[in-house]
Amino acid sequence: MKQPVTRFNVDLTPDVLQELDQWAAELYVCRRAAIESCLRQALDLYLLAKRRNP
Repeated sequence: MKQPVTRFNVDLTPDVLQELDQWAAELYVCRRAAIESCLRQALDLYLLAKRRNP
């Protein structure tokens, strides 16, 4: 079963948005999928580092 989605707004500079769009295009995914992927990776790295250094 899918979890409910919570929406929120994020303000990005035009430069960051352009880089994000280029990255998403290279991956053949939408901007939203690229953002979710990036956030998931960052959270996974954070949790992994936290487990190694309690």
